[in-house]
Amino acid sequence: ADGLCTRLIRPVAKQGDSFGTVSIQQFRSGGWVINKESLELGELIGKGDFGDVYKGSYKGQPVAAKQLKDQDKGGQTFLQEASVMTSLRHPNLVKLIGVVIEDTII
Repeated sequence: ADGLCTRLIRPVAKQGDSFGTVSIQQFRSGGWVINKESLELGELIGKGDFGDVYKGSYKGQPVAAKQLKDQDKGGQTFLQEASVMTSLRHPNLVKLIGVVIEDTII
């Protein structure tokens, strides 16, 4: 199995085969939505099934920005991934700074 392995502190409640539906409003109310004009995209540094990753800058800070390829195919999966990332804090993991709603970039 590939992925992140860790000891759970508390059990994760499973809801069917997915983690449930995540709404854009949850990101807005949580303060995770950032302005598209504050984000500058540079060179392409990676590709995945649902999106491409670019080297970029956000308010002068170097960032990696993931841009969704097809919102109809992976929009909910993309939001679920971003939702999980809002609570992750570890020196070896990428920290989520925010989500651009207009073009679905994280």
